[in-house]
Amino acid sequence: MSLVWTISGAGRKVGKTVLAQGLAEVLPNAVYAKSGHGKLSASKHGNFFTDLHQLKDFIGDAKNKFDHIVVESNAIAKTDLPDVTIFIDTAPAKSDFRDDCDELKDRADIIIAREIELSDCKTMLSEKLGGDELADEVLTCFIDQKKYLFSQPLKVCSKIWFQVGNRRIFGRGLAKLLENIERTGTLRQAAIDSGMSYRYAWKLIQTAQDRLGKTLVNKHPGGKSGGGSALSPAARNILDVFNRLNEMVADFADKNFHTLYEDDK
Repeated sequence: MSLVWTISGAGRKVGKTVLAQGLAEVLPNAVYAKSGHGKLSASKHGNFFTDLHQLKDFIGDAKNKFDHIVVESNAIAKTDLPDVTIFIDTAPAKSDFRDDCDELKDRADIIIAREIELSDCKTMLSEKLGGDELADEVLTCFIDQKKYLFSQPLKVCSKIWFQVGNRRIFGRGLAKLLENIERTGTLRQAAIDSGMSYRYAWKLIQTAQDRLGKTLVNKHPGGKSGGGSALSPAARNILDVFNRLNEMVADFADKNFHTLYEDDK
């Protein structure tokens, strides 16, 4: 008899995929499926469904082939299909909880949350899995997930930028754009790779050039080679200084944070 395991969560970025795929690796003869939105891409798992009816059909067929079906789906968690439903909670400070968060939590057999002791579900897991050995492996997956969510150490982050007067003219966005121009040889492709529109990318460059009084990007007209863009010596210099300072500031902040901050206070 196959078991259907369903992973649901209180919101985004709680690690549903990490837990579901990890569970599918631990359970013998298991298959993983996921429901979501958008088109199937290379970054998404092969058993990815945008249609709930298709996912239900997949689960029905999988019961004849697999001992365990692990499904990452909030929608399936609200049906009678799962044999075991796991709900992953999130930090109380977050504001982007799902509207159906309380319903998902109420339906769950196992809740991964800061205040809940996961060892309490060991008996139920042993009964479902026919023994303690596999139950312990599954329980370890849940405990690791809880540590990932609620036991991450405090760390320091740093950020620098350059400005002229009161106006910021050079930061991480422009640095990334310049690096991509150097790599691709074209502003258009560099803008795409930087997640910017061509118009916005060119405006960033023009603003920095006007304020610095220096040319950062040389644009070559099209021809047989199709034209392109290249960094000027001034651009390479300011980019190198920015990257080196970023590294130095990050190292300084990290070193002094660990010297100054005492976690047990």
